[in-house]
Amino acid sequence: MAGGSHCCYQWHKQKLEGQDTKGTQFLEGGSDMGRRRGMMSESLKYELAKELGFYPTLMREGWGGITTRDAGNMVKRAIEIAEESLANRNNGSVR
Repeated sequence: MAGGSHCCYQWHKQKLEGQDTKGTQFLEGGSDMGRRRGMMSESLKYELAKELGFYPTLMREGWGGITTRDAGNMVKRAIEIAEESLANRNNGSVR
């Protein structure tokens, strides 16, 4: 892997193996910020997997079995839903 992607790979590998990742906090957004986890509910993730058509793969292979493209499309769709929700909320409060 080239450049910083190897470092991120190593960090994730260490995290998965339960190894100490101290000293790699720059990958977590700096020393003052931890990684944000759980921004999407599990039910939303599964709903999006169904909507985007990779639910069977998810059920068969788990989250590690989906493609990067599927994961990216899932995040993109979640952002679209959030933006639509925010726009609807703001439209309702404007007089």
